[in-house]
Amino acid sequence: MPVQYSERYDYRWDDRWDDRAQNINEREARIRARIQRGVQDGRLTGREARELNRDLASIEAREHTYMVDGRLSYREDADLKRHLDRLADNLSVQLRDEERRYSCALADEALTRRNVYLMSRLRRHRAYLARRSTRRRQR
Repeated sequence: MPVQYSERYDYRWDDRWDDRAQNINEREARIRARIQRGVQDGRLTGREARELNRDLASIEAREHTYMVDGRLSYREDADLKRHLDRLADNLSVQLRDEERRYSCALADEALTRRNVYLMSRLRRHRAYLARRSTRRRQR
């Protein structure tokens, strides 16, 4: 029995699960959008975003240099794609590492929760010391 696919899935030979589209400018735009989303989500720190944007600008400058004659040779195209692949992989790693950028409100909330917890522990410890000292006096 042949397998029937739903018509909502339009499978094409150039569809890819990642950002490695055929057009270099599209890939640069997708990578730039992923960097911006990472900053907005807090998954990228400012330093990571600056480094990734600097790498992307370097690739764009290389593309501009290659396009001086009005076209990209096979080697130039392969070189740009290789650099974009490395940048996309580096971006994926940076998005998944545990370095986070939190807003001040989240940090303040975390500190407040920590302070409440520490204050409750301090109260319990003081109560324990008071009970212990009363037991010693009773002996």
